[in-house]
Amino acid sequence: MSKIIDGNALANTIHAETAELVKILKMQKIVPKLAVFLVGKNPASASYVEKKKKWAEYIGMNCEVYKFPETITTKKLVEEIKKIQQTKKPHGCIVQLPLPVHIDRQEVLNTILPKRDVDCLTEINLGKLATGRTIFYPPTVSAILHILEEEKVNLKEKHVVIVGAGILVGKPLTSVLLYKEATVTICNKYTKNLKKQTKYADILVTAVGQKDLIRKDMIKRNAIVIDVGVSFKGKKMYGDAEFAKVMKKAKSITPTPGGVGPLTVAFLLRNTVIAASTKE
Repeated sequence: MSKIIDGNALANTIHAETAELVKILKMQKIVPKLAVFLVGKNPASASYVEKKKKWAEYIGMNCEVYKFPETITTKKLVEEIKKIQQTKKPHGCIVQLPLPVHIDRQEVLNTILPKRDVDCLTEINLGKLATGRTIFYPPTVSAILHILEEEKVNLKEKHVVIVGAGILVGKPLTSVLLYKEATVTICNKYTKNLKKQTKYADILVTAVGQKDLIRKDMIKRNAIVIDVGVSFKGKKMYGDAEFAKVMKKAKSITPTPGGVGPLTVAFLLRNTVIAASTKE
């Protein structure tokens, strides 16, 4: 039976540490402020934003959510984000994804000033990841690295297989792991015989959003499985791994919910505090 990695417990420790940093900044009359841009009424997105706001306020930060209609144009959204950055001067800004399909996602993301890009999704910050020059990593990447650190993994000796080549996890995580000299294989929707790839993984990271995509016969014994995928069946949340069966073969595994998600929120807020601590 594998170890179930408690993301909530790990996140609570990070929150406590960040709260102490917030206290220090407040002594300097700096109150870290996060701006969240939410487009449309996606229930999952609204739920995620509410969790971010709740935890931000819990550790003493300010968090302002700016809501825009589903029908907003790329041009108008860009204008609004620029205006808010200029007038409200938040220390950190994020665009809650996904955006409606008619909006140019990267154009909107690039509107965030790199020093305020606490999701690390602007082209400038993504480009810096490969050389380790960013002042912070994308929150989910930090969450995954923290889990591996807690599991006492030496990345230079491990083969990491990433399933899912998206902008939030797959692409940035690959850049960071290559910089840290891990052996990395990344799989996308065109990868043939996915099982053949995943069976080689010492560490398997899956971030697709497809229930039961990763089965017990697709992992090698004692692999570490980090499940970032999120999908819903009714109101119940699932990861990518067939959890009950995979956990019998894995060395350790993150659950969904309660795994990577809480840590991602914790590191998003940590990034905002780092941004608030950095001179303009």
